[in-house]
Amino acid sequence: MVAHKLANFEWRFRRTVLLPGMVILAVAGILTAVGLFRASEAVDKISLDAQTWEPYRAIGRGLDSMALAQETVGICDVCEAKTAGPNPDVEWIDRNIGRKLAYLYRAHEVYVLNSADDPVYALVRGAQIAPEKFSEVQPEIMYFADLVRGRKVRANGFSDRLPGQPVTPFTAVTTSTTAIHATEVARVRGQLALVSVFRMRPISPIEEAETSPPLLVAVRYLDAAFLALAVTQNMLIEPRLSDDGIVAAGEVAMPLMNMEQETLGYFVHKPMLPGAYLLDELLPMAIAGMLIVAALLLTMSLKLRHMMKVEHRQIDDLRQAHTELSAKEAQAHHLAYHDVLTGLPNRGLFTNEADKALVLAKDDRPVCILLLDLDRFKFINDRFGHLAGDALIREVASRLTEIVKPPSTISRLGGDEFAVILHPDDLVDGPEGILEEIKSALRQPFDLFGNQAHVGVSIGVAMAPECGIDRTELMRKADIALYQAKDAGRDCHRFFTDAMDESVQLRAMIEADLRRASMTFEEFKVVYQPQICAKTNKMVGCEALLRWNHPIHGQVVPQIFIPIAEEAGLISALGDWVVMDACRLARQRPDLSVAVNLSPAQFLEEGFAERLSADVRRMGVKESQIELEVTEGVLLDDSDKVRGAVRSLRERGFRIALDDFGTGYSSLSYLRKFEVDKIKIDKSFVQSLGHSEDADAIVTAVVTLAHAMGLAITAEGVEEAQQEKFLRKAGCTELQGFLFSEGVPANEIVSGAVESAALRDTEAGSYSAGDPAGENRRFAA
Repeated sequence: MVAHKLANFEWRFRRTVLLPGMVILAVAGILTAVGLFRASEAVDKISLDAQTWEPYRAIGRGLDSMALAQETVGICDVCEAKTAGPNPDVEWIDRNIGRKLAYLYRAHEVYVLNSADDPVYALVRGAQIAPEKFSEVQPEIMYFADLVRGRKVRANGFSDRLPGQPVTPFTAVTTSTTAIHATEVARVRGQLALVSVFRMRPISPIEEAETSPPLLVAVRYLDAAFLALAVTQNMLIEPRLSDDGIVAAGEVAMPLMNMEQETLGYFVHKPMLPGAYLLDELLPMAIAGMLIVAALLLTMSLKLRHMMKVEHRQIDDLRQAHTELSAKEAQAHHLAYHDVLTGLPNRGLFTNEADKALVLAKDDRPVCILLLDLDRFKFINDRFGHLAGDALIREVASRLTEIVKPPSTISRLGGDEFAVILHPDDLVDGPEGILEEIKSALRQPFDLFGNQAHVGVSIGVAMAPECGIDRTELMRKADIALYQAKDAGRDCHRFFTDAMDESVQLRAMIEADLRRASMTFEEFKVVYQPQICAKTNKMVGCEALLRWNHPIHGQVVPQIFIPIAEEAGLISALGDWVVMDACRLARQRPDLSVAVNLSPAQFLEEGFAERLSADVRRMGVKESQIELEVTEGVLLDDSDKVRGAVRSLRERGFRIALDDFGTGYSSLSYLRKFEVDKIKIDKSFVQSLGHSEDADAIVTAVVTLAHAMGLAITAEGVEEAQQEKFLRKAGCTELQGFLFSEGVPANEIVSGAVESAALRDTEAGSYSAGDPAGENRRFAA
């Protein structure tokens, strides 16, 4: 009975389930196979039609990119001036046009033709050659030059902007509507190449009839690099160039023709056939699908097991979701207490760790807090970009992690600032060893995307319990010590001392007094120290020197209050006041030049050059009578704003003097780039004359350099007759120092009282600290 029921069940199961299922499965399989084959054939045909144009798109993109590259360098206000005349500025053309097209835009050959179509510049595969070598490609190029000049006329191609011709509706040209260029495929030196001849012009377009501008020629051969780019950008497979168009199996050849319908060569590639790929991918899946359906029909009896398996899978999904939620919660907790860039603890976690560590300090166990600030990090950011800056920060964190191990803690507070908590276990021999390791590690060069960069680190150190056990107070004291480290020349460390705190308080008091005094300027005065011509011994100028007579503390030296004024943002007002006083003197003594020191902070003000020029003219003084003294630190700041300010000041007629020359990072590049008028030798070298052979050699070398570059040269701090004698013999233009006069009020300069002082005997004694009134002044009557 049971066997009968089982057999009956099997018969009914096969008739009602398996047989209809098999029929449906067979019909579905046949229909699927037919549909896949027909769909693959249709897709292959559509894809082949679409890919027919990809070689042309690759060529067009190359042509348009070349023309657009020419426009970026060939439209400038000085292009014609630099290329015209019998002596074109080849160095300027090479730097601003040739190299940019070659290295940035991949041009193999670059030529510049003047208004007579004569070559004035030639660059072939990155090497500058004689312009006469242009004759080797002249027959192929001059046709395009004639089109641009208007000597020949034809309709615009897909990448042309020819004079007087409308742009084709299907063009892909991306240059501006005012650009004129002939851009096409041609054969150059027997090779297929992209050729573009561009009419150079000023930024503001001019009428065509008014000028015969220079022409910029660029040639890029269709080489392996171009084909590799086509593979990437146009999804072409195994592209190659052919002269005869003969193709192998699976390849197609597209003729490359110029506007005269001449076939120059063939672009051969293997088109993608996605239909066949689709068939290869989907057919096994379709067969697998059919087998799965068949398997389902055969496993109906295992439905319960299948349902249990689904239930088990659902439970696994719930467990996985719970695991992912826990991981995200842990990640969120990590991000809340760690720096995203470096993975180090952030300020929040640092605060917690510092509080835990300082508990140990209550038991007289030493704890040390270090504040680290990278030196010259802003320079790295400005020069190499913020991505390089981020890479530098990550590498710094890595090096610190190699030195400072748990239980001590490293934290990134933000920007280029780091903090370290040294645990008592790491302070058995004091913190000096770790401090030296940190400085040594960060002095090593950093490789930033192929560029080598050097930084240092300034470190402020606060020890607990010596400096207290309150975290906020320790951080404040470590910050004060860090400031002292930077003030000491950077790349060093300083331990906090009580004297530093007093220095900070004094600095704050001076800043407050400066703000008060800057409201009326009654406590300030300007004195002028004469500058003497080394040949005539007559006064030819003077330097304005700011003095502050504090009502309580008396005379405050500029070395103290000027840096504070710069940091407090007061230097601009003080500088303007000094310039106005100097202009009043210059107006009364038009025969003298008046030198005024400028702070580096003033160059960062928007429109500083324009405002200074307007103020001087308003005072009735010519800019050429005012000499602006700048330090090398200003020239080292290679920002566009500083460069523009210095250039604008000089263009308006101001004379620029490089002050304290030789004490910083002096180099010929700064003198050439900024075109200063005068070099001032720092008094530290002058005062060492006769006492140091190095100083004698340095002064002689500087004077020789200045004369070679056509610059005037002033020696500061001349106090002894032997110094004067050496400097005159060396060839200094002007001399300045207490040997001649101290700084005097403006009325003595105006009245000529200083110049009428008696000539001191050359054999007399030198100025010393016992001559505070400047009695040993020397001038010719």
